[in-house]
Amino acid sequence: MNFFVSLHRSVLEPGFYREAIALPRREIAGYFFKLLFFFALITAGADTWYLINGQRGIPRMLAAAFPGMALRDGILQPAKETPYVVPSYLVAPILNQLLGLPAMFNPEAESLVVVDTARRSNVPLKVPVILLKAREAVVVLAAGTTMEFTYENILFGTRDLDFTVDQIGRFLKRHIGTVFFGYFFSTLLHQGVLFLFSIFFLALAAYIFRVERKRTLKEYLKTSTFAISPLAVGSALVAISGVKIEWIWHMLIFLSTIVMFRAIIAISSLNKVTTREL
Repeated sequence: MNFFVSLHRSVLEPGFYREAIALPRREIAGYFFKLLFFFALITAGADTWYLINGQRGIPRMLAAAFPGMALRDGILQPAKETPYVVPSYLVAPILNQLLGLPAMFNPEAESLVVVDTARRSNVPLKVPVILLKAREAVVVLAAGTTMEFTYENILFGTRDLDFTVDQIGRFLKRHIGTVFFGYFFSTLLHQGVLFLFSIFFLALAAYIFRVERKRTLKEYLKTSTFAISPLAVGSALVAISGVKIEWIWHMLIFLSTIVMFRAIIAISSLNKVTTREL
């Protein structure tokens, strides 16, 4: 069965589900992975575009958060006396856009990033925090739990970089392939888990409140695999728009619930027709 035909019918034709429950598991799984791949491809492309965009992307955000900062021979040049705390309202949008998740970091937090290039420092830190030192960035997750990354490793071997809109933009465009595949695989993982949860959530709800007692959870899982199509399509459209909405899953799972409900009615009506014929 053609993927795009199935996608269209799963959203608009309740009668499609009369055929869907009879499909073999391999075909159901194939549709799920195609849907996830299609969604991840569109979302990764949109996230990459908005990341490198000169107006809405992080080049302008980084330049505003770290004015005058530069990297010379792998050593951070902060352009102002350290230590100092970078305002969280400037840092949080950068981290949220890098992760592709809205409101992951709170712009009202006390300190997300501290710049301190001194060799020995006793700056009091409130964890979690990112500490930018002279040669490496230290992610402090908790007292005694840290991860260190040299700037050269973070920036794919780059040792010299000015934190200006133009230079950051050119840097990202040189590594656009790496950025895209990073978003693609993270979307596959994150949204794959979310899609599986949504499928199980819809199937379990339908099974618990079923009218036809002979229906099995397996049949409802088949149905819900196609019923999450509005969730995937809607999420992809939101990603293309560039709008970050915290509650988007709640709205789209509601649409998928309506599709699931219509599918169950269509399947039930088929059984009534078959019973009369017998």
